Amino acid sequence: MQDAQILSALNVHVQKIHADVYPHLFKQPDSPSFAVPFMQRQLGDPSNLIYIASLERVAIGYIFARIVERPENLMMYAWKYIYIEHISITPQYQRKGYGQQLLEEVTRFAKGQGIETIALDVWGFNQQSQSFFEKNGFEPYNLNCGNRFETCIHGSTYIMKLETTGVEYVSFRLWIQFKCQFC
Repeated sequence: MQDAQILSALNVHVQKIHADVYPHLFKQPDSPSFAVPFMQRQLGDPSNLIYIASLERVAIGYIFARIVERPENLMMYAWKYIYIEHISITPQYQRKGYGQQLLEEVTRFAKGQGIETIALDVWGFNQQSQSFFEKNGFEPYNLNCGNRFETCIHGSTYIMKLETTGVEYVSFRLWIQFKCQFC
């Protein structure tokens, strides 16, 4: 319960940012414990990786990722990758290298498991996150499209080749929202 409470509290500012921009999709957090049941379920799932960053015994951020295994089908080979669901650093500790350290932990785990891909999504309005991932070597490789009646949403997926680590690809989706010319 304690870790779930910590993760929920660390998620409040990120949840609020998303709910402010997309109130039709994201709910406003009503307390620091708003996500405790969700976090408890995630902590109990053995396919999930959750690392909490702390400084002087104070939790300052976390990364929540999951191992995804896609079976082979007629179109694609089997694919095992890590998908980063959340990464959050408390605002006063951002831009100090803690997020990068969390990414490095997930990468270290991936290499140890022989997993070659790490993927994640970032919303188009979130320029700070986009910049963070680009500074960590991510670059586009895929386009995802969606349509909502009053807007269209496009996204680019990013990929990174890690030269010396044995991890071959890292990816994330970058969503960009704009007014549709047909709406």
